[in-house]
Amino acid sequence: MSTSIDWSRLEEIVERAVRKARAEELRDVAEAVKMLAEYMKSGFEKMLERIEGVERRLETIESILLDHGKRLEAVKKTLLEYGRRLEDHSKILQEHSKRLEEYSRRLEEHSRRIEDLTKVVQEHSKRLEELSRRIEEMNKVLIEHS
Repeated sequence: MSTSIDWSRLEEIVERAVRKARAEELRDVAEAVKMLAEYMKSGFEKMLERIEGVERRLETIESILLDHGKRLEAVKKTLLEYGRRLEDHSKILQEHSKRLEEYSRRLEEHSRRIEDLTKVVQEHSKRLEELSRRIEEMNKVLIEHS
């Protein structure tokens, strides 16, 4: 028995088998790539959702910071105004303190002057009493001699 191998037929069968194997490998690779792409897509979508959430929070925080910045600026202006007013009032207080010192000095002078005048009035009162008594005595003497 002679068997003859049809090499061209064998070659054709091997080529078909190789093509089929390659096609199956490519399908497997394509399926793996597709699964990887879906996994990456879902991961990117989740990351995108998180990023969008973070962006919203950042926008909220930015808005709050801007509002606080405006408020802080208003407080700063108010404090500057109060500072100017305090300086003005400090100057007025210094002026009033000087005046008060001057008035206190004058009051002391007037008090001393009043004390001096009170002493003089007391002396005059004593003298007047003495003179009044003498006049009365003289009146009595006059009445007795008349």
